[in-house]
Amino acid sequence: MSVVQRKESCMKKLVSVASPRGYLAIDSTINGKAWGGIRFQKEISETEILRMAHAMTLKFGFSGIPQGGAKAVIIGDPDAPHSDRLNELNRFGRKIRPFLRDCRFNPAGDMGTSNADIEYMLRSLKVENQLGNYRSSLSGYYTAVSVAAGADSAMQHIGKALHGARVVIDGFGRVGSNLAMILTNLGAKVIGIGNSNGAVYQPGGIRLSRFVRFLKDYGPAAIQAYPDGEPLTTDQLISVPTDILCPCSIHYRIRSRNADTIQARIICAGSNLPVTSQAESHLMDKGVLCLPHFITNCGGVLGGTMEFASIPVRRIQSIIYTKIKSTASQLLRMSEELRLPCAEIAEAVAQNAFKAMKGRAGSPGLKEHLMRLIVITHHMRLLPQALVGAIAPVYFKGAIAKISPDNFYG
Repeated sequence: MSVVQRKESCMKKLVSVASPRGYLAIDSTINGKAWGGIRFQKEISETEILRMAHAMTLKFGFSGIPQGGAKAVIIGDPDAPHSDRLNELNRFGRKIRPFLRDCRFNPAGDMGTSNADIEYMLRSLKVENQLGNYRSSLSGYYTAVSVAAGADSAMQHIGKALHGARVVIDGFGRVGSNLAMILTNLGAKVIGIGNSNGAVYQPGGIRLSRFVRFLKDYGPAAIQAYPDGEPLTTDQLISVPTDILCPCSIHYRIRSRNADTIQARIICAGSNLPVTSQAESHLMDKGVLCLPHFITNCGGVLGGTMEFASIPVRRIQSIIYTKIKSTASQLLRMSEELRLPCAEIAEAVAQNAFKAMKGRAGSPGLKEHLMRLIVITHHMRLLPQALVGAIAPVYFKGAIAKISPDNFYG
């Protein structure tokens, strides 16, 4: 295992840890610690994993969660048998054990892994100091809530309602499947669904309950045999006419080679880095709204943290949906007024928010000392959960970065 340190022009240190089986990239730290998922992916470059880690920094900065950004990727099949993935996860964990033991890297479930898998790995490695971090199993659901909120805001921005909107969901894992359910309940019409085995397209709308039962009976590989729709490849799926396209699978799903085929009016992602910068520029020229992924998919980190703070699930859902919808609306208005890409504005806001948060962590005032004390005592179960759950929503509502000229220009 080798450790490579790099410095970008902004002088931000990036640490990449490579093993024969994958990579760990640490983009930023707060109090020497970084957080991010461990995922399985069939292929990825070192540049791409570093960008994923940076996306986590932006997500934490925007969400107001005082954590550094990181990401780990094991080169492998996320759909491989669970026992095989657990074995590979343990092997990878042994390679990065020094980072786990001193909490420089705090992992979570991601594509092909779950929080239960991460906890199993840590127990196998006898890394006991991190075992209180894995209470939530609803990260995919919370992420889907923030994606739906972004889609709702974008439709409103173009003068249309989410109810009745046509939606294509590329990726039907924990995020995509929950997103389909949420959007259907809100009255949207899911007309296309894809996974790693193919896709199905039904212009009149897919009957979600029937589709889910079919996949449960016959397995994900049977997606193209679903009898009520037209079988497509995943490349064909993202090119069908639709109001909203939700990439929820691998990174850079939309590139220069296929950007010209996109017929969606809005791109609202549940995945990280769904669109390359070149493709995003091309889509903007076509009039396609591309909401920043670290805003639309931040529900997972927000929801898990709020669950830790003993906030009930329904309350978490309400906070995420309301705040993300409002923030996305502010972003779209500011983008229109300044004639700047949404991503440029959102990244500046998130970077400025992260910098301020890191500064407060390094030189904490009375408020920061009080919050740290509350977190420690809550972690030790010395505070009544009902009390923490009652006061925590106030903190989270104020923590999410505001989209404003002041926060943009820093």
